[in-house]
Amino acid sequence: MIFFRRIAKYVLPQWHRIIVVFFAAVMVGLLFAGSFAAVVPLLKVMMDQESIPGWINRQGCQWRYGMNFAIPAKSSLMNDSQKRYELKVVSVDTNSIAGNAGFKVDDIIIGVGEIYDSNSPMSSLEMMAKLADCNSSSDFVSVHVIRISGGQHHTKKLSVIVPGRFMYESDGFLKKWNWGLRWEIIERAQKISALLPEDNALAMKKAMCFIIIGIIFISTLRCLATFTQKYMGAKVVQVATAHLREDMFERAMYMPVSYFAIYGKI
Repeated sequence: MIFFRRIAKYVLPQWHRIIVVFFAAVMVGLLFAGSFAAVVPLLKVMMDQESIPGWINRQGCQWRYGMNFAIPAKSSLMNDSQKRYELKVVSVDTNSIAGNAGFKVDDIIIGVGEIYDSNSPMSSLEMMAKLADCNSSSDFVSVHVIRISGGQHHTKKLSVIVPGRFMYESDGFLKKWNWGLRWEIIERAQKISALLPEDNALAMKKAMCFIIIGIIFISTLRCLATFTQKYMGAKVVQVATAHLREDMFERAMYMPVSYFAIYGKI
């Protein structure tokens, strides 16, 4: 510990460089995680499971309502076209909006809205988009589900609270901060995804190009942050070392001759 205290007087005066190194290291970590996060939607597109807007809406429903859906691959829709108009619930978080509304695992959502018309059903993408759109003036949204109980299919109508940006303002700081961060991420992602076509071969090609460009941009920023971190870190070490050598030289030059007469023979 004594060595750290001795070197501190050479390092701490460079506090502005240390702050730059710290924030550069944080940026490297965040951008590195962002590179992996950007790969997920790319894989979704390449595996032909869902469009980018659909993936963003599904993630938004998971974060805001606390439930996730199973999205069938497009190849399976050719064998069973009915799946195009269904959303199967695969997970429901405890004490979430969906959990409090009465959703259960294996529930099949068949409609979103006050009235369900079986003659003109909504597609799974349309239902997810409607759930993910939380800008409605109403405080509740009606969701029609099919639930299997005792070997029988029962249709239920659930009333779900529409999530709001400031609904957790009175809760603890961590919960409020986590909710606000996720809310902003989904809002920005939905605005960006609105620029992409929804569902066709051209949309997939554009989505893949969009994501690849995003990965290149993130990787470029990460390389710049890494360079800044290493450069400023080396700068701190070299400046501290130079000042240490200057102090050592000055001390040696002003030491009494008697010191060298006594200890120079050892």
